[in-house]
Amino acid sequence: VTYPAPPSSINWAGGISTNWSVAGNWGSCYMPDCSIDAVAVSGPSNQPFVITNQTVKNITINAGATLTVNPNVTLSVCGNFTNNGNFRALAGSTIKFIGAAAQVITGNFTGLNAFANLTMQKPSSTLTIQNNIDINEDDSLITGQFNANAKYIKIKKNLYNANGTLTHVSPAAGSTYEFNGSTPQTFTNNGSDIDFSNVTMNQSVTSSLTLAGGPFNNLNVQGILTLTRGKIITGAREVIVKNPANASVILHNINSYVEGNLRRFLNTNATG
Repeated sequence: VTYPAPPSSINWAGGISTNWSVAGNWGSCYMPDCSIDAVAVSGPSNQPFVITNQTVKNITINAGATLTVNPNVTLSVCGNFTNNGNFRALAGSTIKFIGAAAQVITGNFTGLNAFANLTMQKPSSTLTIQNNIDINEDDSLITGQFNANAKYIKIKKNLYNANGTLTHVSPAAGSTYEFNGSTPQTFTNNGSDIDFSNVTMNQSVTSSLTLAGGPFNNLNVQGILTLTRGKIITGAREVIVKNPANASVILHNINSYVEGNLRRFLNTNATG
């Protein structure tokens, strides 16, 4: 029996079932892996469900197609992730970026297309977002370097940055992090200080964001700190707003404020 050489890319056929891990659903003897791209297409009535941990190189969801990742399942991506269709990351699922080369996230990843958990665990190089993204659970930046690329990021649970500027581009110029969960959230940063551009507290239920202990867990803001709903609990750390403008902290109210230490760098002779 002579098998064909592994293809560089395969399209979802869905001829047997919705199960990603059945080779026949990909119309070939091969399945996606770290050297084979996967493309979800709109034609088949059976659209793919990732029901066990899987790995893929580049993954593209075409317009009209739907990719679903089941609860507590990890899809590891060695290349780029592009969504032009429908992405459904069910609660507890994880998209893990593991490629050694530069990777990008492109397309619609907000609202119903949000990530559940997003993990970056790359041996080297960058992970760059080309569009705004929502993360319904945890954002974990372990190895590699994350580039927020002046985009808007909503997080409903915890933000963990393992190694300061080595794992997150700083300053994160032009970007906004919005903490919008319904339960207490935590910010943890190790290794070295990082500077965000804009930070917004806009929790769906009035709750809190707690700064973890350790020397690098100050929340440094170079742009605007917006306090709409939810308090920031600093403990021994500080919220440091480096923008000297009076209006660099806005919308604070009885449901949204800094509980602890707020340091501001105001202009000389600032009033108001």
